[in-house]
Amino acid sequence: MTLDEIQENRGHFVKEVTKIADESIGHTGLALETVSIISLDPNSN
Repeated sequence: MTLDEIQENRGHFVKEVTKIADESIGHTGLALETVSIISLDPNSN
């Protein structure tokens, strides 16, 4: 996703991040409560 796509489709981005987190930590009883983007690097792959 490009930075513009993330900005335009925040809801979809949050759903995807939540899905990945659930797959990774859901079995431990932990759950992702919030998603915050604090920094974006347009030069990062």
